[in-house]
Amino acid sequence: MNELGLDKNTLVGQGYDGAAYMSSEAVGAAAVVRNEAPLAVYFHCAMHMLNLCASETFRVTAVRNCVDTVGQMTSFFNNSPKRE
Repeated sequence: MNELGLDKNTLVGQGYDGAAYMSSEAVGAAAVVRNEAPLAVYFHCAMHMLNLCASETFRVTAVRNCVDTVGQMTSFFNNSPKRE
C-alpha cells in the first residue's frame, strides 16, 4: 500500500481467501491493514463469491445474450466511422 501511494484513510474494505495468514484478525494481513486503515473492514472471500455469482449468472441464456448484445453495441459505436 505504501509503494502504491494509497491513502489509507480512504480504504473501506479488504477481502482475502480463508487462509489464516491472510484473514486472522489478530496477526494476519487483515490485522496489519486494519491497524493502518481502521475503516478497512475484512470480508471473507468477497471477490471469490462475486466471481462465483457472475459465473452462475452467465449460465442463463438471456443474460449471456444481453451481455453479448451490449458488447456488440459498444464495439459498433467505438469503431464507427463517424467517431473516427
